[in-house]
Amino acid sequence: MRDKAGIRSQVIETIKRFNLEAPYLLVCEGKADAWFFHRLFEVRKIESFDIDIPLIQKDEGRTGAGSSCFGEYLRGLRTEIQLNPGILKAIIIESDNEADPQVSLEDIRKQIMDVGDYGVPEEPYKLVCCPGNTIT
Repeated sequence: MRDKAGIRSQVIETIKRFNLEAPYLLVCEGKADAWFFHRLFEVRKIESFDIDIPLIQKDEGRTGAGSSCFGEYLRGLRTEIQLNPGILKAIIIESDNEADPQVSLEDIRKQIMDVGDYGVPEEPYKLVCCPGNTIT
């Protein structure tokens, strides 16, 4: 795992997009979620994950864009994956349930379907493959 200062700067500031080094990518809604998982992985000594968030530019700088931007994030990530085949084994999307877990899930499912090229879960906590791939 990268050093604490290196991860903190990547998670909190997210200076460079798609700096993928690990086989698994956790995509969170915002910086607080990303930092929580970073600390959890650090304490549990889980080293095979990169953590990232969709970003938007605001007057005060870049900030987490939330669950409504997962589709755009995946669209950009797809290009990185095409340029570097085999770079990722899996992508996990973390999102709050908001007021209605089913509505939240359907919104994220729709974003994934609109992008294409990614597997779409039918329900929470289920692994799905991209077309042409298998879960091993």
